[in-house]
Amino acid sequence: MILLLLLFILLSPLSSQNINDELTTVAKNHQILGLSVGFFNRTDIFNAFTYGISNIQRQKPINDNTRYRIDSVAKHITATGLMILFDQGKFQLLDDISNYLPFQLRHPDYPEQPITVLQVLSHTSSLADGSKFSDFQMTSQASSTTNNFPKLSDYLVSGGKYYSTNNFVSGRRPGTYFNYANTNVGIIGTMIETITKTRFDTLWKIIFLNRWD
Repeated sequence: MILLLLLFILLSPLSSQNINDELTTVAKNHQILGLSVGFFNRTDIFNAFTYGISNIQRQKPINDNTRYRIDSVAKHITATGLMILFDQGKFQLLDDISNYLPFQLRHPDYPEQPITVLQVLSHTSSLADGSKFSDFQMTSQASSTTNNFPKLSDYLVSGGKYYSTNNFVSGRRPGTYFNYANTNVGIIGTMIETITKTRFDTLWKIIFLNRWD
């Protein structure tokens, strides 16, 4: 609901001051703790709007340099980046996604059946956030300062440190069952890296500059 209100405001022919007033009203009416909105044109950000606080205990106000944990917003960016590569003819949606990964991805119950790019994008790959997903995720986050990240194959390939058969939905053939799993997005990010030979953390260049260095 809040996102729809913001979209309506941003698409309306309002002045800069009116937009700020409208955003303030939205934030107050919906008791939003903190909010930042910016408009950009390629690399230039202008007319940034901030509201609220970033730390309740310290009552620290939000400013132009406040950083946010974007969490699942990154999934939209990841999918958009992949579809830009699709538009460039880098792959087909029905391709075996293993063709674009540094390992073969197979459901242990159906080792003969390829898992397609479309199945991963639509969460019908029969992948799951299994019992070791939390450990894998926490290790990845802890490695952010050392760049010594665990490999995705450690989670998805038999024999890996974080592998478990419950990383897949038991008895559900890929393409026949919807199961939302964060794992799918990690696979897409790895696929992007393989195709572009570029680190995933530079994905923003696809979205905002539409080019690869």
